[in-house]
Amino acid sequence: MAKEIDIDEIIDSLTGTCESLDSILDRHNLLYENLNDEHFSEIDSRIFQCTNCGWWCEQYENHEHPESGEWICDDCFNEIDSKE
Repeated sequence: MAKEIDIDEIIDSLTGTCESLDSILDRHNLLYENLNDEHFSEIDSRIFQCTNCGWWCEQYENHEHPESGEWICDDCFNEIDSKE
């Protein structure tokens, strides 16, 4: 029988860290392969990993980098903005 996946718990564990999804899944005794498209969609709809600093942040903190177009967090965006 497949293990019940509490995606809220996984998202809570990721948010505010720079850990990899694999390390969080390992902590919850899960593998990447245990997640399905709905799980990944739920993660993507609520959090993202900043491509600049690597921290997992809530979606409302998501900004497009002015030069690269990658998704960055509030802190990284404000740092770039203050340099201009």
